[in-house]
Amino acid sequence: MPTGRLFPHTAMRLPLSIAATFVVLAAASPAFSQPVISSPATAKTIVPWEDYATSVLRDPWDMNQRTDLGWFTWGVDQPSSNMSSKRMTTDTFGNTTFSAVPATSDGSISLLDTPVPGKAQVGKIGTIYPIATNKYTRLLVKMRIGNEIKSAQFSQVGLPVMQLYWSRSTIYYDQAARPTGGTYLLVDAADNQVGLTFSPQSAPSQWSMEGGHYVIYSIPIGDLAGLQALNPNIVKWKNINANNPATDVNWGAPGVTADSLRFKPVNLPGSTVGGVDIDWVRLVAPAADAPETISWSGGQTYDIVVSTATDCGAKERIKKI
Repeated sequence: MPTGRLFPHTAMRLPLSIAATFVVLAAASPAFSQPVISSPATAKTIVPWEDYATSVLRDPWDMNQRTDLGWFTWGVDQPSSNMSSKRMTTDTFGNTTFSAVPATSDGSISLLDTPVPGKAQVGKIGTIYPIATNKYTRLLVKMRIGNEIKSAQFSQVGLPVMQLYWSRSTIYYDQAARPTGGTYLLVDAADNQVGLTFSPQSAPSQWSMEGGHYVIYSIPIGDLAGLQALNPNIVKWKNINANNPATDVNWGAPGVTADSLRFKPVNLPGSTVGGVDIDWVRLVAPAADAPETISWSGGQTYDIVVSTATDCGAKERIKKI
């Protein structure tokens, strides 16, 4: 009897928090008989996890307007986005997306802009909308990178990784005025910057960066052990500007709030990876949900999907089994 599991918390892809209702199976061809579903016994509604942008900003990062992203994404102030051809666009299915091409190996988008000392504290900035890091501990990104990079290519182009940057007292370090100011990012034991691979490094034979289609990436930003499962070289979050171990603190530590958040989709230029399309981003507060097992009999390949609509008109494919 085939089975499928929802809530794969240790996997790189975790789409369940996006949906409130799910349909269990979608057959690849109507010529086959319908499956017999044994678990769950009846239709089941799953409540989505609370999302920071929806609950706090009151404007989800669904990429349907330019203001969904911080203005550091669009402007020329430092830190620059290092993205070209930036735009909000609509695909053939009516989905709105952010599309851009990394101009360098340091292309990024601002999800929450840093406050700027001495400037008016207005707009979607962290002093007005701080992120409670011990509440919002998982980042989900649905994105498509133009070109696939397989493990055999890593020696030529480098290991593809994603990176996250955040601050707790603006990104502007000042030893007297803002001793905890500066950018926090992940480092190894030698304090070298490290990123998050597109596939867990525990399975090196499967390393790759998928290209050409959308993938939902799940980053356990507030779970150091979960981050280390993706990259065992990760040791901690470090303030790279203060360069003082006393200021280092992990995302998720009690009482720590973030006043900016920036995301690098990939550390390679557009000449290698092509364009980047982001459908949505969600920073969620995981609930204590138990995994949901879906079991059926019927001997063919099915798609497991989740949907926010009772007729499954709006759905995300989880896995083909």
